[in-house]
Amino acid sequence: MQTLRTAIVGIASLLLSSPSWAVPITYTTINPDLTNPSFELGTTGWTFSGSPGAGVYSPTSNQYTPGSDGLTGSLVVPDGSHAAYSPTGLSGSGSILQNTTTDYVYNPIVGYSFTFWVGVPNTEPNGTTPVVAGPVSLYGYWLANGNTASGQMPTFTITLPAVGHWEQETVFINPSDIFNASANGQTIGIEFFEGNATNNQAVNFDISTTPLPAALPLFATGIGAMGLFGWRRKRKNTAVQAA
Repeated sequence: MQTLRTAIVGIASLLLSSPSWAVPITYTTINPDLTNPSFELGTTGWTFSGSPGAGVYSPTSNQYTPGSDGLTGSLVVPDGSHAAYSPTGLSGSGSILQNTTTDYVYNPIVGYSFTFWVGVPNTEPNGTTPVVAGPVSLYGYWLANGNTASGQMPTFTITLPAVGHWEQETVFINPSDIFNASANGQTIGIEFFEGNATNNQAVNFDISTTPLPAALPLFATGIGAMGLFGWRRKRKNTAVQAA
């Protein structure tokens, strides 16, 4: 018992004293802090900029084919029935942004995450104009008090799915990013930015307040494997006892 206690104390001391054994960063999602994240209330809570304009609409099978659009079942929108569409046209740039009332709280082992869906529809919101491809340049900003450049808040790259598909993405901001940007105590915000578009309004966005944690499917798989292993072991022991 004394040996075990000594070993535990030794390991704890090593973890606390050695930089190579740094405590892993945990992330808390900002999704619940967003107003109207899935655009069910139209543009409420969001600021749209760009030309020829942006907005919110209800995608149909003209935009996404149920069963082959990256979503489950007959869904054509990840959350609810509405999605935002891209705020830029054949040239120029535009953005969709929201600055929440929640403040960043700097903690060396706590960061923030943001999970969203991005889709490239088969047709534009009018339901007839074909979409050939997504924009050349699409990325996002973390905001502090609505600020990007002068606040030194980092950007994140958005990966576009194939035409007619949705894809879920999660981005992270680390404690060092918050510290280096002097963002502690400033409000949290998020921005989708598009520039150099190749065709009109060819990107959709949708956000859920309760995103599925990326590790949850893996965790469920692990639990299932452990259950299967335990069942096989119990069956083997029963067979041995019967013999």
